[in-house]
This record gives sequence, structure tokens and C-alpha cells, in this order.
Amino acid sequence: DEMLARGILTSDNRVELLAGEIVEKTPIGSRHGACVDKLNRFISLALGDRAIVRVQGPVALPPDSCPEPDLAILRSREDFYAGAHPRPDQVLLVIEVSESSLDFDYATTPLFRRGETSVAGALADVCSSVDAAI
Repeated sequence: DEMLARGILTSDNRVELLAGEIVEKTPIGSRHGACVDKLNRFISLALGDRAIVRVQGPVALPPDSCPEPDLAILRSREDFYAGAHPRPDQVLLVIEVSESSLDFDYATTPLFRRGETSVAGALADVCSSVDAAI
């Protein structure tokens, strides 16, 4: 948020902050997008109002990371985290869908374990399983 406010980055930049470094995000392919959408629908229907399903939104991991996982299941809050990005103790589960970036996604999951959080998740192509469940 601070880099946007200072004009260093714009909302058009597809980047995330990982371990203090600005990392360019890979483009989202149609299969990847469809899989994220299917997971979002399935999880949202299953959880209802008991949690917030955040799609490709930032999660604050102090001191130097703010990744944007494909899906993050967050503790429910009335303001939907409008005042600040969710922190590790507010994140219940993180899901990364990988079609071509599985090695990178596995490499970033330790960021979620670095703090006092047990949040970590990396999934390869799970769309066929989601199709069967919906």
C-alpha cells in the first residue's frame, strides 16, 4: 500500500512482496483462472458466512512479505479487512493453484510458516477433483 501511495508502483503492476523483494507475478492462464473460480465457489458455498474467502488478495506476513495467494480463507470480520490486510493469525488456510509455477509456489510456502502460523498450502492441478465435488 505504501509503494502505491508513493507512486513507486501502480495498481497495474502484477507484483508481490516476498521476503523483502518485489517479485513479478506470472500471468494467469485461463485454466488457472477457471480452477481458482471453481475452488472459490466450492469453498464459499461450503463455508457460507463462517469465513471470508479472499481471491488473489494480499496477506501481510511481517516483517517483509505480502504475498497474494490464489485463495486465502480468513477469519470472519465485519469490515472484511478494509482497514488492513489480514495477518497470519487471521488466516485459516492458503491455497495456491499451480499449473506451471509449482516449484516457485512450494518455495514460498515457508513464508507462511515463518511467523507463528500454521498456514501453508500448495496444490497442483485440483480442478478435476473440484469438478467432481461441485
